[in-house]
Amino acid sequence: MQEEYKGFIIKFSELNFEFTVRIGDSDYKNKELEKVRKRIDDLDKKDFKRFDVIIKYHSYRTGEQWKTYTVTSVFFENGWHAWVVDDQKGRSKQRYENLYEATEENKNKIKLMADVQAKIDLLGQEKDGIEKTMTRQVAPKTEEAT
Repeated sequence: MQEEYKGFIIKFSELNFEFTVRIGDSDYKNKELEKVRKRIDDLDKKDFKRFDVIIKYHSYRTGEQWKTYTVTSVFFENGWHAWVVDDQKGRSKQRYENLYEATEENKNKIKLMADVQAKIDLLGQEKDGIEKTMTRQVAPKTEEAT
């Protein structure tokens, strides 16, 4: 029995009841398939170059926020995901579709969106002020209602 995993051929020996994968000039052997796969995954981590991304999140207290994170690894698990850390070393798993490139163009667009949101907030306040000037319907007195 054999399988291909990330371009490596993993073979199972029924004689020794162990899995073997050729990595470079040597063979790695283990009785557990998951440990062999992990060894291959660890090879990817050594070559991985970290990069910054921007993530949007929502807070009930502060509203919409944008923050820069560093991607430390990527993986596929029912879709692409990334492990990210922030400047305070908080670690979280994020769906790849929620990551934005940390470019100056995107940072400028975030500032532009903040300006637009400020205008929307002012218009909302203006609308609320107009509503407060409207005359309300007066409820009938008790004897008039019957």
